Amino acid sequence: MLKRILIFIGMIGAALWMATSAQAHANLYHSNPAANAVLEESPAEIRLWFTEALEADFSSFSLRDREGIVIETSPSQLDSADAHQLFMRPDPLPDGLYTVSWRVVSSADGHQTRGSFVFTIGEPIAGARVMGQGNDPIPTNSAAIRCLNLISLTLAMGGIGFWLFVWQPVFGDTQPIIESRMRKWIGVGYWLLGLTGVLILLLQISQATGNGIFSPISQTVLKQIVMETRFGRLWLARMGLWGVMGVILRLARQDRRFYWNGLILGGVILLTHSLFSHASAAQEQTAAVAADWLHLLASALWVGGLAQFIHVLGPLHRNSTDTGQQIAALVGYFSNMARATVMALIITGSYAAWLQVGSVDGLFDTQYGQALLVKLLLILPLLGIAGFNLILTQRGLQQGQKIWTGRLQGLIGIEIALACGILIAVGVMTAIAPARGTIELREAQASVQTEPPPHPIIETQTADGMNIQLDISPGYVGENTFTVRLRDLSSKPIEDASLIRLRFENQAEDLGRSELNPTHQGDGVYSVSGSNLSTTGDWQIRINIQRPNVFDTVIDFNPQVNLPPVPLAPPPPPDTSAPLSHQGLALLLTGLTTAGLGGWVVGQNRRKWLRGENLVGAGLVTIGVILLVSGAIDSTDMVEPSTKASAFHPAPGAPIRMIFTSSADYPYLLTAEGVILRPIESDNDSPEWQAVALETPVNDLYVDPEGVLWAATDEGLRVNREGVWEVVNDVPSQLLEMTHGYLFSMGMGEIMRGPDHWTLLDAPLPDQPTGDLVMMGNHTHILQNGDQLFQTPDLGLGWKPIHAPAPVKSTWFDEDGNLIAVTTQGVYRWNYADATWSEPIPLPDNQAIDAIRQFAGRFYVVAGGKLYVWANGEWRVIKIPDSKNAYFYGLGMTGTLWVLDSSGAALWSSSDAETWTKTEVVQVAP
Repeated sequence: MLKRILIFIGMIGAALWMATSAQAHANLYHSNPAANAVLEESPAEIRLWFTEALEADFSSFSLRDREGIVIETSPSQLDSADAHQLFMRPDPLPDGLYTVSWRVVSSADGHQTRGSFVFTIGEPIAGARVMGQGNDPIPTNSAAIRCLNLISLTLAMGGIGFWLFVWQPVFGDTQPIIESRMRKWIGVGYWLLGLTGVLILLLQISQATGNGIFSPISQTVLKQIVMETRFGRLWLARMGLWGVMGVILRLARQDRRFYWNGLILGGVILLTHSLFSHASAAQEQTAAVAADWLHLLASALWVGGLAQFIHVLGPLHRNSTDTGQQIAALVGYFSNMARATVMALIITGSYAAWLQVGSVDGLFDTQYGQALLVKLLLILPLLGIAGFNLILTQRGLQQGQKIWTGRLQGLIGIEIALACGILIAVGVMTAIAPARGTIELREAQASVQTEPPPHPIIETQTADGMNIQLDISPGYVGENTFTVRLRDLSSKPIEDASLIRLRFENQAEDLGRSELNPTHQGDGVYSVSGSNLSTTGDWQIRINIQRPNVFDTVIDFNPQVNLPPVPLAPPPPPDTSAPLSHQGLALLLTGLTTAGLGGWVVGQNRRKWLRGENLVGAGLVTIGVILLVSGAIDSTDMVEPSTKASAFHPAPGAPIRMIFTSSADYPYLLTAEGVILRPIESDNDSPEWQAVALETPVNDLYVDPEGVLWAATDEGLRVNREGVWEVVNDVPSQLLEMTHGYLFSMGMGEIMRGPDHWTLLDAPLPDQPTGDLVMMGNHTHILQNGDQLFQTPDLGLGWKPIHAPAPVKSTWFDEDGNLIAVTTQGVYRWNYADATWSEPIPLPDNQAIDAIRQFAGRFYVVAGGKLYVWANGEWRVIKIPDSKNAYFYGLGMTGTLWVLDSSGAALWSSSDAETWTKTEVVQVAP
């Protein structure tokens, strides 16, 4: 018999390690067009990204017009290269508001999710939002069927477990009448298990098709669900095992040893349930499914055993003359088994709660968490009654007090009622999304920008002894607030304007003229609101100011007005390959506790291997080992990034940046400590690098064609013309850019422009750091300020915002003079001619990009220590020979592509990105 148990444990372990991971429920996390987007023209494609793989035959979306009428389009399709994506290519759409309505079925857990969002073509959206992914009503049909399924598993497994681990040690084969009653009870659980198997299939078909549970089913749909989905394969395995279990139970009528086979088959049926549950969608699926399986097994033995116990207690009391001692013995055996199952339930339940809930908000503010609270509140009195029976009831029965038999029946009845409440709560939990995913989804939805941030237009002119400032907010097409601020030349407010008239005229189209009259607000401020800026383009706003005893003042302002920016898409979901917070520690602690308690249980009963508590103890040890191994692997994976990161901080002097100049064949280098390394000739064919002494760390460097060094430091700008450093200014500088013959020194909120005559310029966002400054093909310049972009036509004297589709991390330019923006959502190209953004190129392996360049018509990036090229619609890692341990960080281009290996202190260069030349960075003393 021990051999059978060991084979059973091996089967379970093999099945667990073969599992693959996913994310709980398939939720929409990104779309193109984005939710609430305003498009200038009809999209060529509509594409939706979901958090886990979809079932192709039961996942789709449709397009509806403003009236809710479905638009005839080509059907949506699952991307053959990525089962997380649905796409549709509609015919050209006229201007208007459109709703994308989607319904998908996850291939991981079989749950259906649905929702919708809107976008418009040619007109702004007022108050539109993403819909359909909040706290949906609890699906009562689904919860009821799942609860019935749990009850059937519990009755079948628990009935057999009670017979083997509680009844047999006390009575053996001496009670054939009661044993017949027990067989019938096991039969009830068995046939209920078959019935719920059919109901689970009907439920899955209902969720996949959107029809009622008992609606007619076509043969095609039935075949697709059963033969072509993950659920179908597991369902076939379950029903096959159920059929074999029926044969085994039939044989057990003649030979009770077959109940061991039935118990093993029941355990595998429990595994098919765990493999298609919330646990199967966890990041560490093997550990999560293993814990879920043990949780199911422990609850089945305990609760199902209670049901069998009360089923035989009455007849036993009536048919036996020595019931007190025998029932006391039954209570003892059952309590020993229950003690082990309670240990398993507490440990695995705590791990599942951390995995699926994860926060106080998840516990109290989600349906899943509230159902878990109900479960916990019902478990507490259940544990109390179990302890009461173990201590007091068993003692009373051993002393021959018959009154305790009746009390035991009542207490077990209360336990069963509480257990049924728990199973109902668990049925609800299995029918809805876990709390952790719900909270993450809420946070993602909250980040969807439904109202564009204001980008006011502010212009100032002087006329007739007045400073006249016009503020337009939010500064987009549509309704704005127009504020006129009047000051005299000594900056005192002008309060006596009797009438101010604003006249609006579009400079490109004959839209007629309109007027507004601002009213006095005090302190020289006059304001009014209106929707006079009704379209994009250049406008003339003529301001007529009337004051007593002076001639009227007439002055023209000429703002350029744009549409509101495209709302930001929700951030990508957490990387499913990245561990949850403290996941490795949670796995290790849970595994250590589980294995330790399991070992203690087995040790207490080491000579009685066929006891129920030993079976649960062995399960605890097995699952504990799985959790420990998963935790160790997870902890090893967590260490890997920090090992790579340490490449940036090796021994002092390791280079992290290249600076190219026409005055040297090899780049200057900057080290992590801010030391300049100058390339010099050596006695051999390769150059050497020599440190250039400077008392303060250098943040950035520019070397002009004459070899003059300009160094950006936290203490200001420094210049080295003939080997001697001089102070240029004391304005802290982080970045240097040479463009259009001007050197820009950029810091926090301040920009210095030189080098002949240094001018202090204001940054658009003074509280944000300034970043890259790049020149476009039309000789305008674009500045990265914080995570936003601003354009200047006059070398920094004035700035106009450019609304990027996502927060910007860095910029560069392509071979046609267009802007390349690296964002949190991918790489975008901004066409300077028509001011439009391209579709994004995804981030390589979902990693942040350290540097990007275009070389020979292709994009090359460095990310996560690897060099990538964008080719044929995907990122491909470039394998450079002899660079096995390299960690690439810098990337540069001067007709030759250069890559800096910050780990190995080497440069790699290539003229075709195919053949690479390695140059060791050899440093010599100054």
